[in-house]
Amino acid sequence: MNATERITRLLTEVADPVHRQLNQIRLIKENFDLRTLTDEIAANSTLINPEYRLFVYCPDESFPVYADRFRIAQVLTNLMNNAVKYSPQNKEIEVYLEQTETYVKLKIIDHGIGLNKDEHTKVFQKFYRAESAPKHVAGFGIGLFLCSEIIMRHGGKIGIESLKGEQGTCFYFTLPINVQ
Repeated sequence: MNATERITRLLTEVADPVHRQLNQIRLIKENFDLRTLTDEIAANSTLINPEYRLFVYCPDESFPVYADRFRIAQVLTNLMNNAVKYSPQNKEIEVYLEQTETYVKLKIIDHGIGLNKDEHTKVFQKFYRAESAPKHVAGFGIGLFLCSEIIMRHGGKIGIESLKGEQGTCFYFTLPINVQ
């Protein structure tokens, strides 16, 4: 079996579980506080990566949402882990929560290697790995794809905002406010 065949087989084996997992994403929505969940995930990330500092900024005490807490925790964990993975030099990560009348927005900002503007939509495609990703950083290009599927199934949006004049990346997602 040559290298191309091995890679094709590996991708097929990886794709099948991802496809099945996407079909099995069932949302079990409940009311919960996104601020509390964000604080929990940030604390977990800091335990695993004690050399990093995650700062959570939000103007309000509470950000109630009606969503699948487990799935949103998956999204937060992936985005925070990516911020750590791709910020080897700058060990500070900022998380911002804001709310409008119709949605809650969460932003995670790192000051790491950054992304080219033309990759801002590509990173949410299945199996896409950014060109700027260091070779030693493990990954299959599935995490952001799953995050985008979870957020879209909640009726939200996920994307990247450019950091003007700064190195790094700002990933964000929104969730509609429809507390039950």
